[in-house]
Amino acid sequence: ELQENDTVPNKDFILRYNIAGKSPESALLTHAGSNGGFFSLVIQPQADFDQGEITPKEMFFVVDCSGSMSGAPITKAKEAMKHAIANMNPEDSFQIIRFSSAASQFSPYPLSNTPQNIKKAMTYIDAMQGSGGTQMIEGIKASLDYPRDPQKLRFVLFMTDGYIGNETQILAAIESRLNNARLFSFGVGTSVNHYLLDRMAETGRGFVQYVRPDEDTEKAVNLFYERIRNPLLTDIFINWNGLNVQDVSPAAIPDLFSSQPVILHGRYGNPGKATIVIHGKIAGKPWYQEIDATLPEKQPRHDVLETLWARTRIKTLMSKMYDGPSNDIVKEITELGITYRIMSQYTAFIAVTEEIRCDADGNRQTVHIPVNLPEMVEYEGIFGECNEKKVCGRLSLPAAIPQQAPSGTLVSSSSELLSVKDEYDLEPIKYKENHNQNKPCKLPVRSVSFHCSMVSGQINSAEVISALEALSTEIDALLKSYPPGRLILVLNVNSKGKPSKVETIKNVYHDLSLEESLSKLLMSKLNLTSGNGQANITIIVS
Repeated sequence: ELQENDTVPNKDFILRYNIAGKSPESALLTHAGSNGGFFSLVIQPQADFDQGEITPKEMFFVVDCSGSMSGAPITKAKEAMKHAIANMNPEDSFQIIRFSSAASQFSPYPLSNTPQNIKKAMTYIDAMQGSGGTQMIEGIKASLDYPRDPQKLRFVLFMTDGYIGNETQILAAIESRLNNARLFSFGVGTSVNHYLLDRMAETGRGFVQYVRPDEDTEKAVNLFYERIRNPLLTDIFINWNGLNVQDVSPAAIPDLFSSQPVILHGRYGNPGKATIVIHGKIAGKPWYQEIDATLPEKQPRHDVLETLWARTRIKTLMSKMYDGPSNDIVKEITELGITYRIMSQYTAFIAVTEEIRCDADGNRQTVHIPVNLPEMVEYEGIFGECNEKKVCGRLSLPAAIPQQAPSGTLVSSSSELLSVKDEYDLEPIKYKENHNQNKPCKLPVRSVSFHCSMVSGQINSAEVISALEALSTEIDALLKSYPPGRLILVLNVNSKGKPSKVETIKNVYHDLSLEESLSKLLMSKLNLTSGNGQANITIIVS
């Protein structure tokens, strides 16, 4: 049971448990209710195994050296890399790639496992520091695009906290470049991006492991690396022998590693009985296991299987939109979220308040709300050195109390990002006790604002904002029918200061016509004095 003590919610809650038998074992759980039939198939690894034949590997260590990793997280990642490199198999080769605002590599090509090469690698790792932005896409490209040794398996070990905003772009890059490689994510920190790291490992047919900065590195890395060194069951596929199973995910079944069960979720139509067969390879030799399976017409137990299936189904559907949104898929995800009462990119649990706070003169009140940084993440690594205007150790952005907008939609804003262009008076509002009963409260009208980040090349961010504001009337006209939200674009500019490409990496409205219209507008009318660069642009509707 959880203790009732209050704690600061600035870190993950982690529960670890072990399961293991004497050989790979399987179990089938089922549930059948008003929403149909659902099942989960669990393949559990054995506790003790014979290493047998181990295929040589190309080990690519890709480490996040951005500002959010500075301090304890980067120290833990460096310790993990050192331990893993020192314990490679004799025929393995290795490469180290670091990324922050850009990517760089330890060697022009993977190096063999020799004492001299390992010594050089340790010196390179010791010099790593956390600073700059997070261009994770460059680390993905560098590790998966590099020519491969046909005699070895490419294993990519990705070490990061995952503090980025372009998850879809990252996952699309992994999916398109993976080929026959395996990608493993190693989450370092107290509050990592679980969505991204879990999906990276799933898309990369690997697994994910998380380690806190205050945990024993040797123990955590030993577990992680032993699992990588010893895949127990590979090339898994299921013969369902006529059972009416549907929408099984993940469709590409991952390998079975020690201490890491493989879990498949699905649903079924007609009930039935059959002997299903799990096929795979152990040390390159064929292996199979038979299971007598019953898919019942009614089964009230295990009702959580509905939710588990819906979550994995949404993951599968989201992976089909890495190259762009689809109205049909968005509709299906929305219906799944509503039917099974789970959050997704298109469904959410919303808290609504009827209270509007104003001062004695009727002006809305803005309060500074300190937001805790994740435990052990250094403030200076993200926001720079402290001064009298900053509250060190936490992210302290001015945030407005949520207000009731004219559309009836609750919105909140940060004064560092959103600008109030005008004000209007509402009808007199009934205040709570001790307030003027007849004083109107002033609220901002709908506005569109811009934010520029992750600039590279010769682009000046202030000039980008100025150029966007010059087009604000036309941009606002395109967005006038949309509720509060944001779009994130990548702007590529040539040497003449003209946009050469505008790419959408996040669009909360999922309207392709809006993306096309914005792209055409920026391509035709945006002008800068200098170019040869790239910038991320956030357009915010408040």
